[in-house]
Amino acid sequence: MAGNCWLSLVSYFISILAGYSFGEILDGHYEILAAHEKGVFSNVIRAKDFKARPGDPEEVAIKNIRNNDMMYKAGTEELVILKKLVSADPEDKRHCVTVRLVSSFKYRNHLCLVFESLCMNLRDLQKKFGRNIGLNLDVVRLYAKQLFRCFEASKELWLLGLPYDHSLDIWSVGCCLFGLYAGKVLFPGRSNNEMLASSYGTERSISEEDA
Repeated sequence: MAGNCWLSLVSYFISILAGYSFGEILDGHYEILAAHEKGVFSNVIRAKDFKARPGDPEEVAIKNIRNNDMMYKAGTEELVILKKLVSADPEDKRHCVTVRLVSSFKYRNHLCLVFESLCMNLRDLQKKFGRNIGLNLDVVRLYAKQLFRCFEASKELWLLGLPYDHSLDIWSVGCCLFGLYAGKVLFPGRSNNEMLASSYGTERSISEEDA
């Protein structure tokens, strides 16, 4: 049993790395240490910056955007938004950016966004303190205030061909807050189609008039 669990863990990490190797050097100075998360739109890799400048983190989290036109465009727009948020609050007084953007680069035709590496993300927080029961409402309110300062476009709705505007931001924040309070994902799915099917089943089918 232990052997099977180990093989499953190794297979999981390999799938996250998606062709990358432990110890591989990205962009000339980021050495891959471990795999963080695998998502529908991107994978996250933990790495060490052995050329970090004073004030920059030595350990970083690299968001590796999927290599297709739609995801590259989405990643590019995300990068533009992040840079605007940083420039609007350079001293981080309002905490407009929940996690600090360090740099970006392109590697093997993948757009890579480099962030400071935090000990825990919202998903890990939910698993540790609110699995199946959710977080305390006061805690959710604190996260809500910060999330509304740093809207992130919902890529799920881009699949429908809808133009980007603040309504997508509200949708994204709403989905995040539901997950934190309820202790589960609002529209779960391992692929774009599964997430869309989940949302259709919860609400209603999209009519020709909506489309």
